[in-house]
Amino acid sequence: MGCNKSEESSNYRELKNLVDGLKQMIRTGKIVGAEVFLFTDNSTAEAVCHKGNSSSKLFELMLRLRKLE
Repeated sequence: MGCNKSEESSNYRELKNLVDGLKQMIRTGKIVGAEVFLFTDNSTAEAVCHKGNSSSKLFELMLRLRKLE
């Protein structure tokens, strides 16, 4: 992306940490055949999830999360 992490929004960093953490747990086999619930107080990320599209960088992360499903 070419952006410094400090330049990203806190909403982006929070969702990215969740997506990256989930991906790592799947990769290492810590999550096999489990149902995962994601809870957040990040209303911006929640809106992107329910809306289904956005010009926001959060949308890219939401797509990564959906692919992990």
